[in-house]
Amino acid sequence: MAKLRDLDLSKALFVLPNLFTMSSIACGFFAILKASTTDPSQRDFLTACLAIVFAAIFDTMDGRVARLTRTQSDFGVQLDSLADLVSFGVAPGILIYRWVLQDHGGVGFFVAFLFVAAGAARLARFNVLAARGQDAKSDFVGLSIPLGALALISLVGFFARSGLDPAPLHRQISIYVVLVSCLMVSNLRMRSFKDFTVRGSALLGICVLALIPASLAFFLREPYGVLLALSWIYVGYNSIAAFWRRLRTEDPGLAPEAEEVSAEI
Repeated sequence: MAKLRDLDLSKALFVLPNLFTMSSIACGFFAILKASTTDPSQRDFLTACLAIVFAAIFDTMDGRVARLTRTQSDFGVQLDSLADLVSFGVAPGILIYRWVLQDHGGVGFFVAFLFVAAGAARLARFNVLAARGQDAKSDFVGLSIPLGALALISLVGFFARSGLDPAPLHRQISIYVVLVSCLMVSNLRMRSFKDFTVRGSALLGICVLALIPASLAFFLREPYGVLLALSWIYVGYNSIAAFWRRLRTEDPGLAPEAEEVSAEI
């Protein structure tokens, strides 16, 4: 009887992180449904954005729960990758298409699909590097797909909450989507901050950076505006860091193992 209880507990623990992953998929699927209604309103777009934010929260938690319960598995890794493609690739792609790009024919379709395709390639490269044991714990290679999704939905949410019409800026928004897509498949090193420790002057830097979105929140009271600012502070920080490394010629800003995988893809 005791063995049976132990077996049931181990199965329950194995399922637990996968429930978080499935919740992320559910949020992504819900976002797709809200963005795909016949005539989506600004409220529908905001609801879809919020669903993707919740998907990101669940995505952050599933890996931590798996490590905490020691239930990491190859199945969980593959499921998480598929969940990321649905919630942070397909869902934001459909959302950005229905929001501003659907009235621009093939170009609008291509721009939205480019984001989905870049996200799929980003995930495939990550899986290849992980299988080779080359997935650096302190760095991402290229912008991660959840951060790419947040960079898009924060823009949609900011416009929708502010009542701004995106149509006059569809060209600029298209360029923005292409830029985010290129960052995902780039070889630029992006800090994951998994090995981050706070010491000395670093704390001052963190406080200064924290004041920027805090100020935006105070003056604008706009969560998506803060999210948008944070995403580009992160991109700007990593771009400057890569440029600085190249200037010092001590450590290239690009990851060589990623270049090899990119060539194979």
